[in-house]
Amino acid sequence: MKTGAIDTFRPKNDPHDFQKTLLNVAKGAFRFTTTLAGRKRDIRTQIRSATIGIRGTDVWGKAEDARDFVVLLEGKIDIERGGQTYAMATPLTLFMAPRGQAALPIGPVDPDDLARWAQETEPQAAAGARDIDGGFRVNLASLPDPAAAEDLVNRLAAAGYAANSESASSGGRTVSRVYIDGYASEADAQTSVATLRAAFGLTSPWISRGSP
Repeated sequence: MKTGAIDTFRPKNDPHDFQKTLLNVAKGAFRFTTTLAGRKRDIRTQIRSATIGIRGTDVWGKAEDARDFVVLLEGKIDIERGGQTYAMATPLTLFMAPRGQAALPIGPVDPDDLARWAQETEPQAAAGARDIDGGFRVNLASLPDPAAAEDLVNRLAAAGYAANSESASSGGRTVSRVYIDGYASEADAQTSVATLRAAFGLTSPWISRGSP
């Protein structure tokens, strides 16, 4: 057990069919949102000083050198830290854990503090933001060799990009097209194109609205 650390952040239900996920935040801010719909989940976020269980919840948190803290925006969570469990079920409450010290009492979050902190995780316009409902696609390459397409997908994945490949028709022949879906706007897609072109040596990526 770690003193001055959140050990577990997990859901309050114990389903038979569930997806288990661990998100490890070594430093910096995060926001995580999930719903109760579909498959049940065991989702845990570890932020150096504590572990947080998420169930149908919207939560914001941050790991800093001097402290870790979590804001419950909606839903319910359990936080495990130093062998103790802290239940949070009231929206807009704050759990604060100074490094190497006892956790502070859970209480209301200051709205001005939350607004300032939230800017660290809110997508900025034309910054390459992706969203589950984003309608723009960046098409990275159309390759004749499926193995080459898979290699590019793997290299992108290693760099943190959620790329996929599919069979497509180009110039009367079948190719493997590598793409990334879910950009919030064309400007976001353009930003990503510029970054990816330089990082991966892509010659002619293009943008389409949804699936081409």
